[in-house]
Amino acid sequence: MLVVALPLYGLIEALAASPVATVSLLVVLAVLAALAVAMLASLLVAVAPVAAVALGAVWLGRHLERQRDRGRTR
Repeated sequence: MLVVALPLYGLIEALAASPVATVSLLVVLAVLAALAVAMLASLLVAVAPVAAVALGAVWLGRHLERQRDRGRTR
């Protein structure tokens, strides 16, 4: 993390000297933030079906176990 943070800090220091550079820095940071959000969204899209199947399997197992236990008590 520090390897990434130090060059970015130097870039921010260099670009903060002029207003035009500051605006362009804000644009670059906004694009990077949008890319990060898109990456997280794609990760969520990739992981969500797997998580849904796993949770469904756990629920089904517990449901069947309850049904089996209910049958024993009757």
